[in-house]
Amino acid sequence: MSCALCDLPTPNPPVTDPEVAGEYCCQGCLAVARTVEDLTADGCDSGESAGHCPGDAGG
Repeated sequence: MSCALCDLPTPNPPVTDPEVAGEYCCQGCLAVARTVEDLTADGCDSGESAGHCPGDAGG
C-alpha cells in the first residue's frame, strides 16, 4: 500500500485517523492531509473564504 499523500510505502499498520480519509506513511503526511481537509471544509478551496484562509487579506 502507498501513502495517500506522498505515495511512499505505508508501514504495517499504516498511520490513520478515523476523521481523515486514507492511509499514510507517517504522522507528518497525516497532519498535512488533516490540514487540507480542514481548509476544504472551511471553504478555502471554493474562493469563498471570507478572509479566513491562508493567503487571504487579514486571514
